[in-house]
Amino acid sequence: MAANSQLEEIVPEENREIIEPPTSLKNHVRRTPGGDDTLDMSVVAKAEIALKEISVDFPHWMSAEMEALRAKRDEFRANGLTDESAREFFLHLHNVRGQAATLGFPLVGQIAGSLCEVVQHIPAKDIPKDVIENHIDAILAIVNEKAFGDGNEVARKLVARLCSVTKEYLDYMMMKIA
Repeated sequence: MAANSQLEEIVPEENREIIEPPTSLKNHVRRTPGGDDTLDMSVVAKAEIALKEISVDFPHWMSAEMEALRAKRDEFRANGLTDESAREFFLHLHNVRGQAATLGFPLVGQIAGSLCEVVQHIPAKDIPKDVIENHIDAILAIVNEKAFGDGNEVARKLVARLCSVTKEYLDYMMMKIA
């Protein structure tokens, strides 16, 4: 029941939809040079069926990811970012980045990826609070606004600007560290 109320807070039931990927898995199967050229398409078909069956859980998964992100932000606000908490935060961001497009939020994946780069390359003590807060706020805003896909112009502009500024900061810090 708690998960349902959390989901309702992020995406009301009347606004939920299942996002169907525009391509099938068979388009992503790679053949290796010198390998067996045969491909058992029944395996790919089974995987596509399994993906379709679990897609009904996508809104719940995104709700859980956002709740975990809020918890990480609260922890960061209370205790600051240490090397250990930065590693844990990176793992969570990496998870969000990897799942966001599948869950219907590719722009969230871009934002999480941008913050992953900062957390991965900059010492925790040198990451400004605003960099973390702005990324988290942008992720939560996109999910709360239900900006599925990449068609929301405001969300696209937000992501482009945030990622651009973050890249400038990252480039500056990388030169300073080197």
